[in-house]
Amino acid sequence: MQNIAFIGIGSNKGNRTQSCLDAIRACASWNRGVLIRVSSLYESEPWGYAAQEYFINCVIKIKTGEDAPGLLAFMQETERKLGKQKEFLWGPRTIDLDLLFFNQDIVDEPQLKVPHPFLHQRRFVLEPLCELEPSLIHPVFKQPVRQLLQNVQDNKRVYKIAESPPCCEQLLL
Repeated sequence: MQNIAFIGIGSNKGNRTQSCLDAIRACASWNRGVLIRVSSLYESEPWGYAAQEYFINCVIKIKTGEDAPGLLAFMQETERKLGKQKEFLWGPRTIDLDLLFFNQDIVDEPQLKVPHPFLHQRRFVLEPLCELEPSLIHPVFKQPVRQLLQNVQDNKRVYKIAESPPCCEQLLL
């Protein structure tokens, strides 16, 4: 298992925290990956479409032998199993998993973009990502994520609401 990936997790419908924890557990129990770290939970003002509930967000770091398309397929299946319902672009959803980074790979395919094309514009992604790995270099911008966070134009509110969830400690490596 040599590939390192960072996955953003978010929810703003139903029990937001529980949905995020369920997604973390699904990633931890995946037989093709190992959960390495989990950020704190953050409550975030919606980005893209403002007239909706705040999100609960976090970022996880995993190690996997799977390639990026295989990881994406797992993430989409996990969303389906957890009842993802997305009404429209950037609208409310019960669960959302985004592949943020996969090693230092740059992938530009119709169904897969890595690094995530909007991560450098989203405070709700950069805050938890910096908590996990502030020196991680963005392979396109050649800057550490801490610098991307310092320079982000996004002024949406992002609040840490809980340290890395206690239930996640037993799921880690």
